[in-house]
Amino acid sequence: MNKRNLLQQALATNWTACVGPKYAKLAGALVQRLRTLEDWLPTVANVNALPEGLRRYVHDLETRCDPAGDVQTMALQADTIRGLHAKVRELEAELASMRRKGGREQ
Repeated sequence: MNKRNLLQQALATNWTACVGPKYAKLAGALVQRLRTLEDWLPTVANVNALPEGLRRYVHDLETRCDPAGDVQTMALQADTIRGLHAKVRELEAELASMRRKGGREQ
């Protein structure tokens, strides 16, 4: 079972049926935490909001896996290229529209 399925199963479980109010309260808190993590992305703000030990682990992992920052640079470049391609398509559509209107006026 992968992590995503486990998370979905935990979220779908009726934890209020657990024995004892203390256990049900803890399970409810766990479900709330899981819901917040469901759409969690490793943004700078989210990583910096992690508890100290976990934040240090993520920063150490980044340092060991990409010491020169090449992966980050390539990811930023890929985002820039996608944005530029979208802008080119937008401008090409605008140009084609202007050409069609110009052809009708002549």
